[in-house]
Amino acid sequence: MKQSIILVALLAAMAPAIAAQQDGHQHHGMQEQIEEWTSTPYMSARRGRGGLILQLEGIQSEQIKVFPSVKQDPDQATYELEVKNGTALMPLRDHGAWHLAVASQSQNDTLVSVTTAPYFSKPGENPEHMLGSRRADLEIVPVKLPREHAYYRAGQTWLFQVRYLGKPAGEKSVVFETSNGTRTLIDTDQQGSFSITFPHDFPDSMEEAATEHRPPKAKFVLSARHKPGDQMYYSTFSMDYQIGPHTGRSTLLGGGFALLGMLLAAPLLRRREKSNG
Repeated sequence: MKQSIILVALLAAMAPAIAAQQDGHQHHGMQEQIEEWTSTPYMSARRGRGGLILQLEGIQSEQIKVFPSVKQDPDQATYELEVKNGTALMPLRDHGAWHLAVASQSQNDTLVSVTTAPYFSKPGENPEHMLGSRRADLEIVPVKLPREHAYYRAGQTWLFQVRYLGKPAGEKSVVFETSNGTRTLIDTDQQGSFSITFPHDFPDSMEEAATEHRPPKAKFVLSARHKPGDQMYYSTFSMDYQIGPHTGRSTLLGGGFALLGMLLAAPLLRRREKSNG
């Protein structure tokens, strides 16, 4: 009788966590549909049929340049994609892993460039050379990218750099925005470097429902301006980031089910002990 009471209480305690997890999957789908979270131009990448779909927001460009992670003959490996209705299909080619995709447009007296880092689940070269090469006049680039099959995660700190004509652009102000509502201003050092600690800004329902296998994700964009003369340059870098590891009630659920298993197994163990006695 006592064991039954404990079992009922345990299931009652776990019920809100299970409901939150189911609710979180619904919110996860809704989160991906929300695009109007910033007026900053940016580019995003998502999986599509036949490759990756690159989406332009706040910028009109007829083409997107793609730079694979190759060290030898990088200019020959570079290719262009045609943009239709703000999107372009990026097919899987000879080179896998990380790429850089760049689009640009002249808006009044400002040259705007947007960059993202698409990833193909196929072996490729180390992206160090790709990240160190010039891709636009003014650019924001990560010093390092996450390891293969990984994302930026909430709570993690990563280093970025602002460069102009391939050289560090020091003492600039960078705006950091997320689709979850975070907006901060960050100053670079004299070498144009700055660090970002990705915030724990996911809604409570998504925090509670997060699991290691299906962690919610959100978008972020970094933007900076530079005016060396009459020409204004405006550059952005955008990607996704995921909820932090070991967040939410997945640990609670795991522990609860483990305890439930122990309670269910206890009578069997007692019977075995009596039979052995």
